[in-house]
Amino acid sequence: MEDPIHQYREATIAHLVRRSTQEDQADLHHLLFRIAELDERKAFSLFFKLYHAKMLLLANIFVPSPQIAEDVVSEVLVKLLRHRKKTFRKKNFLGFLYTCIKNQSLDYIRKNKKHRHLNLTKDNIDFLVQHKSNPCSDLAGKEFEEIIFNCIESLPPRRKLVYKLVKDDGLSYKQVASLMDISSRTVEVQLRLAMRHIKITVDDYLACRG
Repeated sequence: MEDPIHQYREATIAHLVRRSTQEDQADLHHLLFRIAELDERKAFSLFFKLYHAKMLLLANIFVPSPQIAEDVVSEVLVKLLRHRKKTFRKKNFLGFLYTCIKNQSLDYIRKNKKHRHLNLTKDNIDFLVQHKSNPCSDLAGKEFEEIIFNCIESLPPRRKLVYKLVKDDGLSYKQVASLMDISSRTVEVQLRLAMRHIKITVDDYLACRG
């Protein structure tokens, strides 16, 4: 029979990940509504602040320079805003947004007759890691949160990107596989390894505390 403490720890990790994702999705949904229906400039400014770095990172995986990545992201945002009542109300907006950026990047490559390449490096992956401010009061609050944050930061670049796209942005394995040009099976494996690493770190942390 499995140890109840072990079961509790696994349930705690799953709960924290699920709660964080649900809260983020609710906030994003409200923000997109304000952009699409109320045409709020402040709402778009906040959206831009929250997601611009990640959009640039994704574009820079495909295009040869940060300047071109800026152009790609700008073109995508202009197109989305032009039809905001439709585009910003997409059910899976982030998946749609990232797909638009990838397609726009590849379109640039095709038009400029350059070979497609991947700039998946540690430096640009680091931009994807955003520190969560949600309190985890049940497990030593900020201290526990910092342990999780540092654990995710220590993941290998590709594994970290997979984890963030699936757990933070709620993308499906298929969507992540398409964005990163890997198989869905690879996404599954990388996510499982990431969660195993987090679980080991949490187990060690709780063991030291008690």
